[in-house]
Parts: sequence; structure tokens; C-alpha cells
Amino acid sequence: MQTQSDKPKKAGRPKKATAPIETGHPWESETEVADLIATIIKISGIKKVLELGTLTGKTTTAMINALPSDGSLTTVDITDNRTDEFKDICDNDSRVNYVIGDSIKTCQSLKGEKFELIFVDTVHEWSYALPEFKAIEQIMSKNCILVYHDSIKFEGIARLVKYAQSYKYNAVTLNTPNVNGLTLLQK
Repeated sequence: MQTQSDKPKKAGRPKKATAPIETGHPWESETEVADLIATIIKISGIKKVLELGTLTGKTTTAMINALPSDGSLTTVDITDNRTDEFKDICDNDSRVNYVIGDSIKTCQSLKGEKFELIFVDTVHEWSYALPEFKAIEQIMSKNCILVYHDSIKFEGIARLVKYAQSYKYNAVTLNTPNVNGLTLLQK
């Protein structure tokens, strides 16, 4: 697992992150998804966020901007597809820890940490989503909000939502502009 936290970061009050240039990558979350997650972070006073599936950093940037100055965001992706602008944010904002690695293994390595909001947009197949969910449960704070993207579009994530509901998770699924779906889960 490679992490950016070993690099020295500039101290002081974080400046507002500039959104990455729209790349039109087919896997990017809709802008409305990023805006909703940012709003949840702000109104809930969330300080500790984990993102699984960074891609270019579009949604990540919105979450960073929503965090208080004493907040932190760990963002994980299996490959580095970040824009140059987002790489600069990762290198210079002390609240951000960018990790290149598998989401399940990374969650397992984070045991002992507790996150208040976890945004998941990784592998959408049931065979991966279930073990990933079980790893995530080990690092959730008491009232953690899990946010799953693509919960309408992909059967594996829809199945995971039903599974979580069978274990007493409350779920709200919203449609998104691209009809991908976004589900909020909380126990």
C-alpha cells in the first residue's frame, strides 16, 4: 500500500480545493452526487471521511471542501487516475491521505480507526462488494453513514443494500441524473 502521508505537507489553514477539470470519464460520479455528499458532511459536522474509489478526484474535492479545518479524508484507489490539480491537493492539504491500494486490504489495515462517513464506489460485483462491506464494518463509527454509488445501475450493489437492510441498516436510495443511484446506509 502506497500512501502520500509520508510527504511533507504545507502547514496552515487549508485553502479551498479547486475541482478537477471535468474529464467526462464514464466512471465518474455525477456532480450532484458530490454536492449531496458534501452537504451531508457539512450539516452533520462530520470530521473523518473515507472514500473507496477516488478515480480523478472529482467527488473527493467536494468532500475536502466540506470538511472543517480539523477534519481528515483518506481516499483509496487501486490505480492512480488523479488529475494533476488533484495530485497537488493531495500533496499540499494536510487533511488528505491518498492511498494506492485494494479497498478491502486498505480497510483491514485501518483497523482501530473509526470513520463517520464512508463513500464507496469501487467494484460493483457482489463477490467483491460483500467482503468489502464486512471490512468496512470494522472501521465505522457508531453513527457512520455509508454512501454507495451505482446502487440502482448495478445488481451487485443493489443486492448489497438488501443484505445490509436484512442486518438492520436503514437505507435510502436516491435516483441520480445518470440513473446510477445513490444509497445512504446507517445502522
